[in-house]
Amino acid sequence: EWNTRGLGRDAFVADEKRFMGTLGYDTKYFKSIGVTGNRPYVSPRTDNAKLLHFNGRFKPWKRGRESSISYDADAATRAGGGGGALP
Repeated sequence: EWNTRGLGRDAFVADEKRFMGTLGYDTKYFKSIGVTGNRPYVSPRTDNAKLLHFNGRFKPWKRGRESSISYDADAATRAGGGGGALP
């Protein structure tokens, strides 16, 4: 996978989960990683993605916790990062 979309969402749309079943991600797989029904949203194979697209409301840089990584969205935008790329 080059691009992983949908990160930061809290739930699957039913059709997405059915489609993932056709790729081999069955009920047993989802249960083993803690997905019940359509929650929480997970995106397999994200560990190899070149681009992580957080189009959901749960953005890691807005978690409200202390972090060793400082992120300035305005500076990233001015530098050509588009505001969505971590340094």
